[in-house]
Amino acid sequence: MPKEIAEPILQPHIPLIRSCIIDAWHEGLDDPKWHKYNLRTKRNVVRDFIVFNIQEHFSGIKETKLINSNGYFFLKIERYLIRFKKLDINRLTSNFPTQQAHALEKQQLEIPGFKGHTILNAGYTADRFETKILAAAITKRNGKFNEWEILLGGTEHGFTELPVQQNFDEILPIRPRKDLLPEETKDESKDKS
Repeated sequence: MPKEIAEPILQPHIPLIRSCIIDAWHEGLDDPKWHKYNLRTKRNVVRDFIVFNIQEHFSGIKETKLINSNGYFFLKIERYLIRFKKLDINRLTSNFPTQQAHALEKQQLEIPGFKGHTILNAGYTADRFETKILAAAITKRNGKFNEWEILLGGTEHGFTELPVQQNFDEILPIRPRKDLLPEETKDESKDKS
């Protein structure tokens, strides 16, 4: 289905979807172990928070349905099944190259009971250090490219609610390596010990 048909159907739900994504990001940043996680773990934590938020906020909305099928979670809005993922800088999803993943990317994955539905991805693009969100979008992927996208906000569209970066100075004190200090400073640091 073209964007011109999808956008008016999805539009009433976009603010809540956007809020679920942004709130999940903040919840991840508030995790006391966030600074210990590797990038993959951070992405999984945020994705789990997004799914939790979607379940919590959309469970009572009549025209939507929450679906768990074939290891996937979807939010159904009319003929659209929306899954939630981190997006790369081109707003594409990244998947292990399985047959199921290829079928999903090409709009050929049949979800039992939902034949003919269009699969969309909703998610966020972060900077390379996962310290801030650069954009959020709903996309329709078709093969290696997005056929269309609806931006939920981004720096190019005045998206200003970016999370404040953590103050790592307090979490990870940085000390100069002694072997990189000038000779006279090395001697001073020995005296202080």
